[in-house]
Amino acid sequence: MTTPRSRAEQLNRECVARSLDGAAFSAHLDTAAESPGLHRVVRLRTPALLAPVPVFLSRRDHDAMGAVIRAVESVLHAEGTERAALERAPPISHLRFGPLGVFFGYDFHLTAEGPDLIEINTNAGGAFLSLALAECQSPPCAPLAAMRSAATPSAPTEGALVTMFRREWQRQRGDAPLRTVAIVDERPTEQLLHPELLLCQAMLRRAGHDARILPPEALALRAGALFDGAVEIDLVYNRLTDFLLEAPSSAPLRAAYEAGRVVLTPHPRAHATHADKGLLAWLSDDDWLLRQGVPEATRALLAARLPRAEVVNRDSRERLWGARSDLYFKPVRGYGSGGVHRGDELTPDAWARLEDDQYVAQRLVRPSDRTIAMGGRAVPFKMDVRAYAYDGEIQLVGARLYQGSTTNLRTAGGGFAQVYVASDGPHPSVDCWEACPVRGARRDLPADAPS
Repeated sequence: MTTPRSRAEQLNRECVARSLDGAAFSAHLDTAAESPGLHRVVRLRTPALLAPVPVFLSRRDHDAMGAVIRAVESVLHAEGTERAALERAPPISHLRFGPLGVFFGYDFHLTAEGPDLIEINTNAGGAFLSLALAECQSPPCAPLAAMRSAATPSAPTEGALVTMFRREWQRQRGDAPLRTVAIVDERPTEQLLHPELLLCQAMLRRAGHDARILPPEALALRAGALFDGAVEIDLVYNRLTDFLLEAPSSAPLRAAYEAGRVVLTPHPRAHATHADKGLLAWLSDDDWLLRQGVPEATRALLAARLPRAEVVNRDSRERLWGARSDLYFKPVRGYGSGGVHRGDELTPDAWARLEDDQYVAQRLVRPSDRTIAMGGRAVPFKMDVRAYAYDGEIQLVGARLYQGSTTNLRTAGGGFAQVYVASDGPHPSVDCWEACPVRGARRDLPADAPS
């Protein structure tokens, strides 16, 4: 085993102390979501929603993630990049009303050299669950308690999220009062993340707004404005994966948005200029960046922290097929894990179905591990770290633990995990392990083979 490069890495490998207080989370979830009994629904439907252990992130990696996000934003907001991105996008993506888009999610894998940015999403889920997790941590030892107390307090972060929604409104409507917010998703009550829709609704209601959770077909267009029954909707928090509002059920929302009669966040333009996976090919192409006039320091940072990606097309297919074992293939307009193929698992038939210019091939960056004690054994889980950002700045950081090829919320022991930022000091001393109150949380815990 290689020597850990940081205290955080060693803790991820060896500390199996559980910090999530399940009873406290159940009580907090019901209260914070203003939905008595919600915790029982979660336990039945998504028992693997929450990981019992925290993920440790070094201060150096946390700060590096912030630097990468700012560098990426500086490129994506540059006039030349926006123009090139919109040339590839349909007309609805060209509309600009002012809002930037809430809950940009920057997903990282932690490597020996630092955090590598593997994906950008415009309606990233999990932020509200991460806030709830922060409220319900009960670390069993002093070192973890100190890290927990230094974590971002959820109350100030909730205030920042409310402010984010209000700023989106003000960017389009100025000083007019924000009254009604619709949180819109397909079949919202059936979504795995329905609990966080309820958390968002309750947060906005506590802030004085009329917030409601709706499927798109519940919205009606009258006199150009958007209504839920007799109530006009001011702002839509868009959780749809119908990014271009092309589905028939999205027609009223699309019409109101195109007419500028409703504030929509995130919106088609944000997806076209940030979450289109084809942009990963530009951001990781130093020659392209040089032609756009991107400063040398920014190019160097992106070259170091973004795995190389390129679009699959007729000219590159043969070469990429030959190199597939070191690549991930992602649909240009995909989301989540849908349509993603790990190259070493890609069959010839599946390869033949990947359309030219509709997929990017990205250098495979293997996720780091987080150890969990299960059944008296040390079980390694894969992990990724998600930074939620607005206007280029990190608001909060969460993590997901999983097994298999892609992230999921179905593996016992996995799910969303609280992130503790560990100082960049020396590795934990032997005393840390000897004093650990958790039986088996030692280096001699038997290890399972990685999945």
